[in-house]
Amino acid sequence: MIRFECDYAEGAHDRILDKLVNTNYDQTAGYGEDEYTERAKGYIRKLCGNENADVHLMVGGTQTNLTVISSVLRPHQGVISAETGHINVHETGAIEATGHKVITIATVDGKISADQVRETYYNHWNDPTHEHIVQPGMVYISHPTENGTTYSRREIADLSSVCRELNLPLYMDGARLGYGLASDENDLRISDISKFCDVFYIGGTKVGALFGEAVVIMKDSLKKDFRYFIKQKGGLLAKGRLLGIQFEELFKDGLYMDISKKAVKMALMIKDECVNLGYEFLYDSVTNQQFPILTDSIIEKLQKKYAFYIWQKVDEEHSAVRFCTSWATKLENVKMLVEDIRSFHYEEALVIEYENKYSKELKEINHKWLKKYDLWEAVDDFYLDNPIENVVEKGGKIFLAKDCLSGQIVGTVMIVPIDEKSAEICKLSVLEEFQGKGIGKMLFRKSIDEIRKMEFEKIILYSNHKLKRALKMYEKFGFSKIKDQNEKYEVSDIKMELNIFK
Repeated sequence: MIRFECDYAEGAHDRILDKLVNTNYDQTAGYGEDEYTERAKGYIRKLCGNENADVHLMVGGTQTNLTVISSVLRPHQGVISAETGHINVHETGAIEATGHKVITIATVDGKISADQVRETYYNHWNDPTHEHIVQPGMVYISHPTENGTTYSRREIADLSSVCRELNLPLYMDGARLGYGLASDENDLRISDISKFCDVFYIGGTKVGALFGEAVVIMKDSLKKDFRYFIKQKGGLLAKGRLLGIQFEELFKDGLYMDISKKAVKMALMIKDECVNLGYEFLYDSVTNQQFPILTDSIIEKLQKKYAFYIWQKVDEEHSAVRFCTSWATKLENVKMLVEDIRSFHYEEALVIEYENKYSKELKEINHKWLKKYDLWEAVDDFYLDNPIENVVEKGGKIFLAKDCLSGQIVGTVMIVPIDEKSAEICKLSVLEEFQGKGIGKMLFRKSIDEIRKMEFEKIILYSNHKLKRALKMYEKFGFSKIKDQNEKYEVSDIKMELNIFK
C-alpha cells in the first residue's frame, strides 16, 4: 500500500537519524538543558530576528496546543477558532479537557478574518447575559489550515492588529508550517510570524523529525512559568536532547525549508493532473494537502493501491479526498498515482449508442483519424459518404465514447454485419489528444461483447501497417492475421479475424 493519507507516515530525515546514532552515548543534562537544545533554540531565535524569543521544544502537536492554550486562558475563558480548526475537530476534546471551550467561527476555506474575530468578541460583550457565557480569551489559527489553505502577510497583520486592539493573544499552530512557508504563493517569513503572533509553534513531527514541535513565545506576559505548564501537562521530556538534536539539524543550514519545498512540489504534481483532467477541488490548497473531488468509482479503484482520506461526500457519485505528501514522498509514487488517476478517469468515459444529435462529432472524429494516418484511399464510399445511414441500414451499430466530465465525444466504433456468421469492426477512431488512455481498448471490448450478443461466430477487421498500436491491441484480444487475395480495400494490407465461439 502506498500511503498518501498523512505527512507523518515515514520516520525521520537521514541526517537526523545519523546524528541521533552518532550522539547516542554522549552524556548531557536532561529536560532540554543540553547544548544541542541551546543551539537549536539559537537557530530559531535567529530566524525570528529576536533574541528575546522564548523557545521550548515539546513532543507533539496536541500536547503543544493544550499546554499553550491552557497556560494563556483564565478558567472562564475560551479560545476562538475556525470550526475546522485542528483543536476543534481532531484533538479528541483535548482543549475542553483542560476546562476551556473552543469558540468556533464558520469558515469556507479554513481561515478566519480580523472582522470575524471582532464580531465574535463584541457579540459576547454586547450580550446582556455575557457573564453566563464563556468569554473569548485568545485566538487560534493554523498556517497552513486543516484545508491546506494559507494566510497572507496582510491577513496575519490584520488579525494581529485586531487581537492587540481587543487584548486577545494570537496563537498560530504551525504543525505544517514548513509546507505553508514553502508554497510559491506564500509571502510570510518566520520573522513576520514572530512579529504578528504572540505565540506560535514550528512543527517538526510532520516536517522531517521523528517527533517534536518548537514553541516560540513572543509576548513577555506569556513567558512566565511556561516550563511549569509543560511539566504539569506531561510534556517535559527527560531526554530533552532528543528534541534538541532534531531541531538543530533541521534549522542549522536550511534543511527544514528544503524538504518542505519538495513535499509541496510533489503535491502540486497531483493537483496539476487533476486540474488538467477537469476535476474540481473542495479547497484551493497551495500546500502539501490536495482535496480533489473524484467519482466514487475512481476512489474505489485507487483504494486498492493507495491509502488516503475520503474527506467529504459531495453528492451521490462524488467525494472529496485528501492526498497528503511529505518531506519523504517518492517521486515515483507520485507519478504512479497521477498515472492511475488519469487511467481510471479515461476508463470512466461513458460508452453510449449512437444518437442523431452526435452525427457532427462522429464524422469529425472519423475524418480527423483518417487525415492523421493518411488513410483516405483505404476507405470506400460505403463508410465515407454516409457512414451512419449505411451502417444502420445493414443492421449494424455505432458506439461513442463520451468523456465523463466534459461530456465531449472523444471516440467512435462501428459494427457491420457481413453475412449470417460474420460481423466487422470498423472505424475505431479516437481523438488524438485522448489517444493512449485506454479509450480505444474500451470501445473495442464493447464491440466484441456486442457481437457476441448478436450471436455472430466470427469477427473480421481490416487494418494497416501504420497503425502499430492498434495492431498490438488486436493481437492481445486474440485476433490473428489471415491471407486474403480478395481484400475489400486494396491499400489495406492486413486482414484479421477472431472466431469468438471457437
